[in-house]
Amino acid sequence: MSWIYLSHILEESTPLYGGKGKIEIARVRSISSGDTSNNSDLSMSAHSGTHVDAPFHFDQEGKKLDEYPADYWLASKPAMITFSASPGMIIKMEHLEGKLQQVPKTTDLLLLKSGAEEWRQNQKEAYSKQGVGLGTDVANWIRSNLNLKFIGLDFISVGSPMHREEGRATHRSLLKKSPYKSEPVLIIEDMTLTDLTDAPENVWIVPFRYSNADGA
Repeated sequence: MSWIYLSHILEESTPLYGGKGKIEIARVRSISSGDTSNNSDLSMSAHSGTHVDAPFHFDQEGKKLDEYPADYWLASKPAMITFSASPGMIIKMEHLEGKLQQVPKTTDLLLLKSGAEEWRQNQKEAYSKQGVGLGTDVANWIRSNLNLKFIGLDFISVGSPMHREEGRATHRSLLKKSPYKSEPVLIIEDMTLTDLTDAPENVWIVPFRYSNADGA
């Protein structure tokens, strides 16, 4: 078995949702400058680059990332849907219904490979300011018909920056406990799925753990 990263490396040039905010990576101590060690300071939103949204992100009573046990973060039955998206597109049931119905009921991580990752380097405006969004009808279907722990996306957010109200509603549909019988679905945004042609056998999700984490 070979392992690959499904997360992007964080850089100061990492595209951020809506083109707002910034990442700062400062080398505050340097051996080459005579210091005894190399040390860096990081400053960024918790929702920068490849990250996980916790239920608490959109639900005041929702679970925080630091409240999950260690064994929760292994996805041992991933599935992947591949399709083609365009900037600003809202992915509806009409785009995915046939493929969603083929997802095994045992799936714990559903990866959505839309091709939007291709814009990340050369069309950053399209990637960060238009994006791709997941429709609330898809989120509701997933909560009603599957029992996922995670949904992973190769676009910047489950909500398109061009359709913010629907994006907020989709976040709530996936992350809130009520009114569904199934558990909330944690969202992994801004993944790199280019090297995947099929669903992997296993995926470890390894969030940065901090107190009261809404995302990481």
